[in-house]
Amino acid sequence: MRSLACLFLFFSIFSLSAQNQYSIQADVHALRNGDTVFLVFQADDLQVNDSTTVINGCFSFSGKLEFPVMAALYQHKNPYKTKLAKGESIDYFRFYLAPENIKMQSADSLNNIRISGSPT
Repeated sequence: MRSLACLFLFFSIFSLSAQNQYSIQADVHALRNGDTVFLVFQADDLQVNDSTTVINGCFSFSGKLEFPVMAALYQHKNPYKTKLAKGESIDYFRFYLAPENIKMQSADSLNNIRISGSPT
């Protein structure tokens, strides 16, 4: 009986911690190997800046998050860290990031991403 209670406690704690996880899996066919994608969002009073490298048109991010927040993906440059030149444009996508598994797909750019696996 004691081992059953310990097992229940372990799974309860594990499921609570798993509820705060976000995962982004993206496939953007037009991105090239070595391209950099930046994820930027505000959590509490902290601005989170993360980056990853594209491999075969795919990239991913994961982390912890308490509640949904407005987030953005930027290609090649994080405009919050490196100022854009006058007239320079950047490929980006704004979305709600929530503690859940998110799948993204696009044939041509971040701007045209379609999300699945997330009700937010």
